[in-house]
Amino acid sequence: MYSRYRNSFCAGAGAALLAAGNCTEKDALDLRSILAQLESSEDEKARAGLDKKLHTKIGRIAGNPMIYNVLDAAAQLTEEIISGTRAYIMQKHNSALEVDEQHRRLVEAIISGDRNQAEKLMREHMETIEKYILEIAQQQGENSLVFHR
Repeated sequence: MYSRYRNSFCAGAGAALLAAGNCTEKDALDLRSILAQLESSEDEKARAGLDKKLHTKIGRIAGNPMIYNVLDAAAQLTEEIISGTRAYIMQKHNSALEVDEQHRRLVEAIISGDRNQAEKLMREHMETIEKYILEIAQQQGENSLVFHR
């Protein structure tokens, strides 16, 4: 599954870049609404679903069916990784502030139309998540089925 996540890495950065160029006022409202729900929820399972919803919305705003389809397929295949990684972050730091702040900055870059910043922030976000995925994989051992490369 880890390799499936890794394959969506570039698509996510490309989606953020394109979304920053295509974001309408309605899209901005939708992004802010998802972000507000994500930040206010105390249920980590719900937060994982909202995290996925945020990334899916960014893929839709990008307006490129190929990128959206890659992201959507990856999200469906890696839902376990998303929730597992968020749970790990909460356990390790007793908070998901780092990821929440990354989401907030990413959404603002997309809404403001800053394509380069949106792409950069998505890459940083994906690298952060990858770091935690690799930590989990090390803890589970190299033969982990969930994070098999």
